[in-house]
Amino acid sequence: MEDNVEINVYSTNKQSTEQICQKCIDYLMEDKNRAVKLIARSNAIPKLISISEMVKSKLPHIIQINNLLNLDVSLFIITKILNIC
Repeated sequence: MEDNVEINVYSTNKQSTEQICQKCIDYLMEDKNRAVKLIARSNAIPKLISISEMVKSKLPHIIQINNLLNLDVSLFIITKILNIC
């Protein structure tokens, strides 16, 4: 069974890109069957892309699924690949 955490990404400076990235990494490293859903509206999508790229660069065995839910909302799902040594 897979555990998920959902994070809404906002364009305001109240959210640090590095803090969100570290939260994603910490969550993914705790267990094999985990996924992080990053959700952003239109003006926060560049920040969401930066976060996902940072996470991918720090964790070697993850996959990313990108979805554009509509023209205003984007959803990235980042999950670890199972059974990789």
